[in-house]
Amino acid sequence: QDLAHYHLVAGRLPQASGEIALLSSLQGRFQLGDTVKLKESGNAKAMLKQTTFTITGFVNSGELGNQLLFGPSTAGSGTLAGYGVVTAQDFDSPVYTIARLRYDDLAGLNAYQARYWQLVDQHQSELEALLADNGAARLAQVQSQVQSQIDQGQSELDSASEALASGSSQLASAESQWADQSSALDQAASQWASQDETLTQGQGQLASAQAALAQAKSQLESGAAALTSGQANLTAKSQELAQAKSQLDAAKSQLDSQAQTLASQSQALAEGQAKLAAGQQALTAQEEALRQAGQDPDTVPDIQAARQALADQAQTLASAKSQLEAGQAQWQAANSSYQEGLARYQAGAAALATGQAQYDSQAANYQAGLSQYQAGQAQLASQSAAAQAGAQALESASQEISSGQEALASARQELDDQEAEFASKEAEAQAAIKEGQAELDQARDSLAGLVTPKYRVYSRQTYPGDVEFYTSKLRTEGMANVGNVFPVVLYLVAALVTLTTMTRFMSEERLKAGLLQALGYGPGDILAKFLLYGLLSSGLGALLGIVAGTYGLPYVLGHTLFATSTYPPIQLNFYWQLAALALGLSFLSSLLP
Repeated sequence: QDLAHYHLVAGRLPQASGEIALLSSLQGRFQLGDTVKLKESGNAKAMLKQTTFTITGFVNSGELGNQLLFGPSTAGSGTLAGYGVVTAQDFDSPVYTIARLRYDDLAGLNAYQARYWQLVDQHQSELEALLADNGAARLAQVQSQVQSQIDQGQSELDSASEALASGSSQLASAESQWADQSSALDQAASQWASQDETLTQGQGQLASAQAALAQAKSQLESGAAALTSGQANLTAKSQELAQAKSQLDAAKSQLDSQAQTLASQSQALAEGQAKLAAGQQALTAQEEALRQAGQDPDTVPDIQAARQALADQAQTLASAKSQLEAGQAQWQAANSSYQEGLARYQAGAAALATGQAQYDSQAANYQAGLSQYQAGQAQLASQSAAAQAGAQALESASQEISSGQEALASARQELDDQEAEFASKEAEAQAAIKEGQAELDQARDSLAGLVTPKYRVYSRQTYPGDVEFYTSKLRTEGMANVGNVFPVVLYLVAALVTLTTMTRFMSEERLKAGLLQALGYGPGDILAKFLLYGLLSSGLGALLGIVAGTYGLPYVLGHTLFATSTYPPIQLNFYWQLAALALGLSFLSSLLP
């Protein structure tokens, strides 16, 4: 992060996704705030998440020092025409392709000295040797990581497909169960209709039998007028016992019917509880499969719907259990009452048998007719009780059928809703699975196409695109060579001119020196004249040369030689030792004659 910075020329560096900073030489073509659209060519995977960016600034790269030459390119004309800077979040790849290294033993060294490049070559050789066999290991590492991701993705897709197939199978099973229940309910309704018709016919036969018994009773009553009051009492007791017997038979029949109904309900409750337990086990298995796949079961609509369905079923079974327990309690109470009535009936029957024996000895003929009447009456009572029990059973069955039809209709609606929901989500799930499979197949193809990576090690001098560093080295070396010779030649020329000029000046001023002595000037005054002339002329010339050589000429040469460079302007330093040496040599050349 501390190497290869970008120098901001205008605007600001990108700070958010969708922002870009271009190289400074493109300022004439683009403005801050403009939008540019990039196009990635080739069949390789796109490296950018988006292709449209807003310009936020213009920069110069710390690695690419030339404004015209940026190195080779694998697209277009083969030459890189420019560059831009975006944020890391705009790249659609976690892979770093460049590593920049800095060595501590190079700090403080002149980058153009032999010692610097000796150490650079040494480090480059060591790094190349270190990376020589790293390509195969890196390829194996990448293949292992990608294959692991592919295997995990395939496992998730397989789990999703299995879950989808399981949901479809559950719906099919529920549809089959509904069809079986509907068929059973239709069969029960058909049986109820047949039994209702039979009951209607039996009621007609009972009416005929009742009419016949009424006629027989009228005949017996006319014959019973002659019987004593005791016989009347005996007859009354006999009738009471017959009525009690009829009631006991009816109660017994009703108890048997209720026992059968309770047994059927108990069996249905056990079957429902078994189905509920199986459903709960299946739901638990599905939830565990989702958790192993890394998915929260609470977020899956099918799981939530299955939970609700099981809860509703459990509530229904609980209600049925409560009804069954209530019915069993009622049956126990009715059975106790029946046993008590049976005991009373048996006691009364024994007493009646004793009285009947006495009566039979007195009225045998009447008893025969009475016996026939009682037999018919008992048969009629039994048939009436059976008809009543049948009517009650039919009424109960009718209510059960109605309740079953309502439950079946509710189950049908719930099943239709689940099928509609499954159908609406099945297409999305299939599309997602298909898309995921296509991505996995593409990843497998990409994995099969991977080749052993190659590592290239560059120095500042050999880095592709940074031609400015090497050409700057050549320029500075050329300038140094010229700078070491050119001042000496110029000094020799200037010294020769100065010596010639001062020698001629002295020759011309010798006659004037004698005249000045004759006028009264001393030797010191005459010497001061020549010294002042030499010092002024040489000093002014030296100062002019120092200023031009220190500031003027380096500025012109630097601006010319580095016109296409992004490097900062040349630093113009003043060298006091060289300036003093130039002044000394200038004074020596002018004062020596």
